[in-house]
Amino acid sequence: MSAFSLAEDKENDGEKVEEEKSKELKICAQCNKKIEGKFLLRALDQFWHEECLKCSYCNTQLSDLSFKFYIKGDQILCKRDYIRLFGATGICSRCLKIIPPLEMVMRAREHVYHLDCFACHVCRYRFCVGDRFYLYYNTIRCQDHYYGDRGYFYQTPFFW
Repeated sequence: MSAFSLAEDKENDGEKVEEEKSKELKICAQCNKKIEGKFLLRALDQFWHEECLKCSYCNTQLSDLSFKFYIKGDQILCKRDYIRLFGATGICSRCLKIIPPLEMVMRAREHVYHLDCFACHVCRYRFCVGDRFYLYYNTIRCQDHYYGDRGYFYQTPFFW
């Protein structure tokens, strides 16, 4: 894996173009071999064989992904790897650890949780879709522990 430069991140669209009437020699930017055929793949102001334009991280052929890719330094990345490597992360409101960008999360108002952390703060009951839960001083509570600590209904429950 090559080092990253400080160049700006850039989203790119590749395109297939029909070869022009003049039979100008087209060389693949990756393998440096002649490109033959009716269609050419042009990306980053260069020509490529379809099988040569790949994500630098996972080797997925970018021609299979509707030609969307990202540039980070000298790396060409598919959208998934770009987000995974450089996407914004969040902090779990329960464990205060980083939540990777592609990880599934649960949300309650402005709070974000790992799936395993979205549980009653007292008994650790994990909530499912449709379960009623309460926010009590920024902690998640089940109905029993919300009423047990509060003694009366004070806040409208959330439904997930």
